[in-house]
Amino acid sequence: MDDSANWRTIAGGGEDGTEAAFARRSNTADWTADQYRAARAQWPKLLALVKLMYDRGVLLTAGTDTPFPWIVPGVSFHEELRLLAEVGIPAAAVVRMATINAGLALKQNIGSVEPGREADLVILAANPLESVQNTERIEIVIKAGHLYKP
Repeated sequence: MDDSANWRTIAGGGEDGTEAAFARRSNTADWTADQYRAARAQWPKLLALVKLMYDRGVLLTAGTDTPFPWIVPGVSFHEELRLLAEVGIPAAAVVRMATINAGLALKQNIGSVEPGREADLVILAANPLESVQNTERIEIVIKAGHLYKP
C-alpha cells in the first residue's frame, strides 16, 4: 500500500463518506506515492530546523492546527509534544511551549497559574517534567470552573 492509501486508511473511511470528505480537503489529496516519499525524506530536516529555532531562542508554541484534515485534536497535540522532546528539547521547555508560550504568542492572559491570570487546569497522574508522554495521563480537567474526568 502506498503512503497516500495509508493516510486515507488512518482517516477511517467508511460508508458515510468521511474518507472522501477528508481527501477532498487535504492539501495532499492529489500527491503521488513518490511525493509522499519525498516529503518523508525531508522530515529529519524539519525536525532539525525546529531544534535550531529552539536553540536560537525563537518563541515556540505547541498546539493542534484544526480544522485540518488528518489532524485529530488531543492526539496530535500529544504527538507534537513527543516530537519536540525527541529532537532534544528538554521536557520543561516543551511544557512551557504548551502553556505560557502559547499565552505569550497569542498575547492573551493565559498559560500560567498566578494571580490575575485566566487558567484552565489539567491534573496529571505523573510528572510531565520527567517525560512529556506523562501529559497523556490526564486525571482531571478543570475548564471554566467545571471539573471533568476523561
